[in-house]
Amino acid sequence: MNSGEGGGDQRGKNHSDDNPFIGRPRTKFATVEEERDYLKAQVEYRITLAA
Repeated sequence: MNSGEGGGDQRGKNHSDDNPFIGRPRTKFATVEEERDYLKAQVEYRITLAA
């Protein structure tokens, strides 16, 4: 173990706090614009939760 390295081996572990999209079902979009609007809405929703 290198100095400054903490804890055990965390490779392959899912950290939902790090990435809000882990565990979400995949969504198919007809267009790139539709996907962009969906992602923008997700960001806006998370901002309102944090406020």
